[in-house]
Amino acid sequence: MASTPAAQQHEERWALLVRIEEFLNGPLTVLGFAWVCVVVATFVWPAQTWLQTLSLAIWCAFVADFVIRFILAPHKLGYLRANVLLVASLLLPALAMLRVVGVLALVPAWQAPLLRLISSVHRSMRVLGGTMQRRGLPYVLVLTALVTVAGAAGMLRFESRAPGSDLTTYPAALWWTAMVMTTLGSDYFPHTAPGRILCLLLAIFAFSVFGYITAAISSYFINRDAGDQRSDIPDANQLRALLEEVRALRAEVRSLGGNQPRS
Repeated sequence: MASTPAAQQHEERWALLVRIEEFLNGPLTVLGFAWVCVVVATFVWPAQTWLQTLSLAIWCAFVADFVIRFILAPHKLGYLRANVLLVASLLLPALAMLRVVGVLALVPAWQAPLLRLISSVHRSMRVLGGTMQRRGLPYVLVLTALVTVAGAAGMLRFESRAPGSDLTTYPAALWWTAMVMTTLGSDYFPHTAPGRILCLLLAIFAFSVFGYITAAISSYFINRDAGDQRSDIPDANQLRALLEEVRALRAEVRSLGGNQPRS
């Protein structure tokens, strides 16, 4: 059965969209990591205005990429549903810029850098997930390091000017964030609203991945002990041999049952 012109047009647009995604995958991967690095740098060195300009340029590139893909997508609503988080990450900096120009003047000023930080980290997480295919412990460790570095920059930006703050330098903020990520904590508690929000987000992330990292480390030592002949823990080869033996016994029982004389 021949396809209709509309169906053929949809197939052509999907094919063009796939080719564009394959072509832009490499550059967007580099921009994804570059964006979070630039945002972190703007928090550590806020006086460098060229970093702000570079961050805005990278965000505009992401917006242009999304607009092109949205135009080519045959099913607009389905494409939006499949990329809800991506749309949100692109809209957050836009809301921050609206706050700057006075459209959202009633919104607290600290929301602009916080939204920009969250958006850049989310974009880098998407890039990291696509690059490493979410492959176990290495992916979690790299993601944790990314969140720690970015979170430390955010805490420095929000807490450095608070009265009695201990986070006046980036190394101090990085140490404090690392303590939060390891669920150990410290004696310092954030004083500002964005600092408390960011601290909560970091704590939620830490509790989410800490159990996985602990289980992975425990599994490593268990597998290491299992390879020792003196250990009571069976290794993969022993379990495989046991499974083969069970299968052989099952086959033998079936054969004995089939050879029994009928009464």
